[in-house]
Amino acid sequence: QKIVELQAGDGWKTLNLAFGDLALADDSQDDNGRLDAAEIKQIAVADITTLLGGGEAAENVLRVDQVLFVLAP
Repeated sequence: QKIVELQAGDGWKTLNLAFGDLALADDSQDDNGRLDAAEIKQIAVADITTLLGGGEAAENVLRVDQVLFVLAP
């Protein structure tokens, strides 16, 4: 789980997230208690603005242009 906060009107952003920056979600369970690349079954991207109390906007738009998964050498 990795939370990235963006402000409305910031425009396009490039985000680079290293695997080491990610962690198991609070409601996840794992045999060894850590995130293992070989065991990943799902990656989700979500706008949770209204869940965090930011419901003042009439509409939120989340546009994802390109997603790359790169294996380290």
